[in-house]
Amino acid sequence: MGRRQAILMALVVGGAATAAAAEGISLELNRIEPAGDDCRLYMVVGNGEPAALTALQADLVTFAADGIINGRLAVELAPLDAAKTTVKLFDLPQVGCASIARILLNEMTRCEATDGPLADCTRRTTPSSRVAGVDFFK
Repeated sequence: MGRRQAILMALVVGGAATAAAAEGISLELNRIEPAGDDCRLYMVVGNGEPAALTALQADLVTFAADGIINGRLAVELAPLDAAKTTVKLFDLPQVGCASIARILLNEMTRCEATDGPLADCTRRTTPSSRVAGVDFFK
């Protein structure tokens, strides 16, 4: 294979990987801040699905550094147009931000698009975190 063909192959494979990464639903923990006795979570939600999402509910569980559960929150992330990204804010009651070390995406409890329910919604969802010291996982 010549150099030119190798470069073209790399561009094609790289482009396919980028397109695949855009599919599905992304949940990014972008920021946390104290809100009185609560902890405010800023979530960046991306819809890479081909249809708008009319219902999108997540069950989140927070853990302290010692692995003990210190909070749980059910959040509604919809509505969200196809190929759209938005920011949602949620307050985690009675949990100090400094006590959160990990957040588990326990389950996507409801996931519906304009054309009906989406199967395997938890599998389709990719959590990530930009908050230093806080892991967001499933």
